[in-house]
Amino acid sequence: MSHERLTKLRLVLGVYWKLDEVNKMQVIYLDVLLAVNLFVNYFLLLSVKLFFHSKVKRWRMILAAVIGSLFSLMIFLPDPGLLLTFLIKGILGVLLVWLCFGYQQRGIFIKTVLGFFGVNFLYAGVMMALWIFVCPVGMYWNNGVAYFHISALALVIGTIVAYIVVRVICFLWNKRVHAKELYQIKIIWNQKEANLSAFYDTGNRLIDPFTGHPVVICEYQAVKNLLPASIQQVLESGQYIQSTELLQAVKFHLIPFQTVGGESFIVGFAPDQFYLEEKPVSGFMIGITVNHLSHGEFQAVLPAKFN
Repeated sequence: MSHERLTKLRLVLGVYWKLDEVNKMQVIYLDVLLAVNLFVNYFLLLSVKLFFHSKVKRWRMILAAVIGSLFSLMIFLPDPGLLLTFLIKGILGVLLVWLCFGYQQRGIFIKTVLGFFGVNFLYAGVMMALWIFVCPVGMYWNNGVAYFHISALALVIGTIVAYIVVRVICFLWNKRVHAKELYQIKIIWNQKEANLSAFYDTGNRLIDPFTGHPVVICEYQAVKNLLPASIQQVLESGQYIQSTELLQAVKFHLIPFQTVGGESFIVGFAPDQFYLEEKPVSGFMIGITVNHLSHGEFQAVLPAKFN
């Protein structure tokens, strides 16, 4: 389809808007506006996901990105002022984080919101600088919303490049941060030991309600050799509630925690000995998750109260 025919089709469908600014006629196509901002919001959320190693379902990211793209229609509204713009953007940011990542713990949620605001400020700064100093043809900026009149091919290429850049930045950042915040731990139970790399996470505030001790969350595969065969079967089957008596018989019990869908459980136990950087420490419970905690950098997450 030729550009002229596509333009006529857009006019017939009404998917365009004209803005008169300083005697210039700026044409904004709604389909381009929504598509660009859909991709922008998706990759902003993806950046946060990669940065914090969050476990997120793709449909939640897409839903949040779609809702965020609808707010790009603010570009057609009169300027509400800087304060109101920040307020609207703040509420929208919290909403999108909740839709995408859910609400598990207050500390984790606040950290995720701040991370999302951080990447948004970075993006907004780049777009504002581009608009002021470069003034590319087909770009418009209003109410904190950027519009680019670009082709589908350019959008696809830009998306691929943005994804690669995000992955490289997150890889380099996490490599630097993890080098500072990784600790070596040793868990001894029933005359067996497991050595793990652990990440210190201030958002891990999980407390065992039976002992009142903070919980060190460990990957199942990393501590599997410590566990009796019966406990391994329970963890691999996922039948935690039905196995309460069996767990108690070998001094294990369930530790409740909050998830997006409600309350869930992990299997926990008190180690005979626990070493942090070769120093014996006490007052910790071990919680076992069958999920992966990282991409191989660490196998355990230390609680906020470990130090």
